[in-house]
This record gives sequence, structure tokens and C-alpha cells, in this order.
Amino acid sequence: MRDRLISYVKELTLNKPGGEEYRSRALDIYDGEIAKGTAPEAAMGLAIASLGTPLVPAEPSPEAKPGQSSRGRDFTIGDNRWKIRGEVRAIRVNYSYGKVFLRQHSGTDTVVFEKNLNETAEPAKFTFEKGILAIDFNGKKTVRRSLEGIKDVFAPPRCLEILVPARMASGLMEIKLASQSADFSVTNLSAEVFECETASGDASVAYCAFESAIFSSSGGEWSSKYTDIADLDLDTSGGDCDVRGGVKRISFESASGDLHAVFAFAPEELSFSSASGMCKLYLPESASFTLNLKTVSGRAKVEGFDGFYLGSGAERKYICGKSGGEYAISTASGNVGIYVNRGIR
Repeated sequence: MRDRLISYVKELTLNKPGGEEYRSRALDIYDGEIAKGTAPEAAMGLAIASLGTPLVPAEPSPEAKPGQSSRGRDFTIGDNRWKIRGEVRAIRVNYSYGKVFLRQHSGTDTVVFEKNLNETAEPAKFTFEKGILAIDFNGKKTVRRSLEGIKDVFAPPRCLEILVPARMASGLMEIKLASQSADFSVTNLSAEVFECETASGDASVAYCAFESAIFSSSGGEWSSKYTDIADLDLDTSGGDCDVRGGVKRISFESASGDLHAVFAFAPEELSFSSASGMCKLYLPESASFTLNLKTVSGRAKVEGFDGFYLGSGAERKYICGKSGGEYAISTASGNVGIYVNRGIR
């Protein structure tokens, strides 16, 4: 832990006057706390606190812009709380397990930190170059097979938090997230491109706006609330998806996952394909749409709209209004329901 403190303080004071004095003071505090019997983690925290808020080096090498890390250089997050001084245009996160929170805050700098790491946990690292904040953690989750391991079961999951200033949060170019089992929560951010790929992790977005959003997962679930998305692509093996807000075009493909959608306005295009998943849509009462429906054994119901069916059996068409959205729904055994949205949000 002492070596970790030395490395951290060196990065913090790089190219700053009085760096040696900072390092000496931090080590004196750390050693003094250890002599008192303070735990190494707590001693390191007290030593860091004596230096003020950790910052990305203010005077990086000439090839990096102010507030950015040098090319190819990464920084350890872990116990550190980093303030990133520079314009963040893109966020890319690869986080194996735990929870990841991205949200807007009232500060002036982007802030990155981790919580709930045990003493043996591998910390995440980040780089910041040309406006791209990239965070990577590829550690594997392990369970200690001992009586002490009982504490791990009830311990809060490790988590990564990324706080983006309001002036940047509404104009990001991209947000790209990837994980094995980590769950992602995104609040009050806007981006041209949003991508999330997981094996079993869930993704939840609220009060966001995306030009394009893609969610791909084997067993993870998607949830979007009070969010406007121009193009939404959902691809899961068995994960369910809950969509609430304004969507112009939506594509859903799954083996057994369900789609539950409450639209603020009727989508222009909708495609649903599943073997056994159910599809339940809530549209405004004034919606006009043409529904091309393919089912084998699943039941279909359209309720509250003044439309009519053409054809019957496994393939038929439902027409509501003279023009409007084009919807294609295909399912083998899943049920389909389209209803008027009477105040559901």
C-alpha cells in the first residue's frame, strides 16, 4: 500500500513545483498512521486527503492538451478520486463486473472514482486523450471459500462512477459500454451514439437523448425511461426490454425476451422478431399505423383503435388510419398486444 501511495503522489505532483515536499508529507502522515495501528487503506486515504482533491496532472507532456493524459499513459482509479480538466467528447468503458453509474452533475470537471473495492481488488485504469475518456477493468470476480467469504456475499458490489458536467453532458459524441456482468445506469446524458454490449449485465437509461442507441446482450435486460431515441436497436437472447419515451425507429430481436413499450408518440418504424417472446405496445390514441403480423400459436390483440384486419391465420395485416408507422411483428408462440396509452408513462 505504501508503494501504491508513492506511485500515486508521483503522478499527482508530476511537473508541479514542490512535488518532493508533497511526497514527503504524504509518507509522513501514512507512516504515522500505520504506527498508531491504522489500517493501511485508511492510512492511505488520510495521506491523500492531506494533499487535496486528486487531479489529472495540470502540466502534461507537450503532446497532450491541458488536462489530458499523455499518449499511451494510463492512470489508476481505485481509491483515487480524479477530476479531469478538459473537454470530454466521448466515454468508453469496459468494466467486467459490478455496477457502473454515468450521470450529470453540477460541477465544472468530469469526476471519476470507484467504490467498494476490497484490499485485494484490481483497480480500473483510465486514459484521457483527444477528448476521449477510456476506462478499462478486466478483472475476474472470485469468491473466497472460507468463513470470511460470507462477508463477501453481503458486501455491496464494487462500482465505478463517472460524473459529467452539465455543459458537456448534453453534447457528447458517443458513449460506448461493455462488460461481462456489470450493470450500467446512465442518467441525464445526451449523445449522438450510445452502444452497450454485455453478456449478462443490464442497462438502464433515464432522462437521456440519443440519435442512435444499440443494446446487445445474451441475458441482460434493457430499460429506458423518459428518454428520446431516434434509432433504437435491441438484440438479446433472453433478456427483456422495457422502453418508455419517444422513439422514431425501433428494432427488437430476441429468442425468448419480451418487449414492453410505452411510446410518447407513435414510432415511424417498428420491427419485432422473437421465437417465444411477448410484445406489448402502448401507443397514443391518435396513432396511425400498418401492422404486418406473423404468428404461429401466439395470440394477437389490438384494442382501442379504429382499424381493421386484412387476411387471417398466421399472416395478416392490421390497418389503422390512412398513413402512419410501418410495424412488422413476428413471433412463433409469444402473444402480441397493442393498446391505447391512457396515461401510462
